[in-house]
Amino acid sequence: MAGIFDQADFKPIWFVWRRRKFNVEKITLVSDLKDGAIKKKMYSVLADGNLYRLDHCPAEQTWVLEQTWID
Repeated sequence: MAGIFDQADFKPIWFVWRRRKFNVEKITLVSDLKDGAIKKKMYSVLADGNLYRLDHCPAEQTWVLEQTWID
């Protein structure tokens, strides 16, 4: 995962899945999540014409590709 900070907000630029790099064309949704006491942030992004849900856990500094919607 790579991205930039725009003021205080993180914006994904690209991510790697199955050894393939996907450039983020558009961020369609950003939402805060809680998994018990753990705070996470969810990003829905459009890349290569498909939609991907990426979850970020700042406490663990991990990213998970949670869902894909592939045409």
